[in-house]
Amino acid sequence: MSSTYRLLFLCLWMLLLPTGLLRAEEGDDVLARMIHLSKEKNTVYRLLDKVSEQTGFLFIYDSKLIDNEKMVRIPKGDYTIRQAIYQIVGNKELNLRVIGDHILISGPQPARQAAIPDTIPS
Repeated sequence: MSSTYRLLFLCLWMLLLPTGLLRAEEGDDVLARMIHLSKEKNTVYRLLDKVSEQTGFLFIYDSKLIDNEKMVRIPKGDYTIRQAIYQIVGNKELNLRVIGDHILISGPQPARQAAIPDTIPS
């Protein structure tokens, strides 16, 4: 009976191994993947759309934070997705977060202040 369980375990392990590898790949830093951008002058909106076309990720951001109509010139080159976004929007202080097939671009996190004591030392 013991060998039957071992065989069953081995079969299940072999079936589930590829699933685990796929999940590990998804867990990699998506923003570190490389893309190629051509030298171009265009709007932020259109350049982010070009990143979307290459990556399959859509962008979510507040239009008060990023000006869609701003004209940007980018040099030709290979970039990580993170570098491409920062190059296009012109602000490396923004936070980038991958949520499913979307990349959320949000404002920088405010610096945390040290807790103020409730009492004043004498």
